[in-house]
Amino acid sequence: MNQAIFEKINLKFLALYVIVLSFGSVILALISQYMFNMQPCAWCILQRMIFVLIGFITLGNMFINKKKLLILFWGAVEASATLGMTAALYQFIVASKSFECGISLAEKIINISYLNQILPSVFEVMGLCGESSYILGIPYVIFSLLIFMFISSISTVSLIKLFKSN
Repeated sequence: MNQAIFEKINLKFLALYVIVLSFGSVILALISQYMFNMQPCAWCILQRMIFVLIGFITLGNMFINKKKLLILFWGAVEASATLGMTAALYQFIVASKSFECGISLAEKIINISYLNQILPSVFEVMGLCGESSYILGIPYVIFSLLIFMFISSISTVSLIKLFKSN
């Protein structure tokens, strides 16, 4: 890509966009849960946790002006988005087709975090992965995957800009 394009990119604007996407995704999930009775499974809750993590990491980006720290923070956003994509793909390919009653990796992570006990209205598992929810005929998890992919793209662009800048 042309250097002039990267000079025009505003990292604070991209960070704000990621914050809105991350926290907005959780808010939309809560609206779906409480207004439309779409109960979240363990993998859905894990993705919520990752969206919140991305939101807070990116919030930290807003207050940093040192290049090395920005690279570290955007790298953490990229890694978190990759974890989110992995969780969404696993939910879509494996967990949504399983009706086993064993404790999944997602449930173990949720239980270790204690977020389901601290804030059960947001992080309590209420449904099974086999009970997929749909929006406009598309599985909810696909929307989550697309948002993680978009966040990953934004963090990649941010990292490229940081590495190309003086």
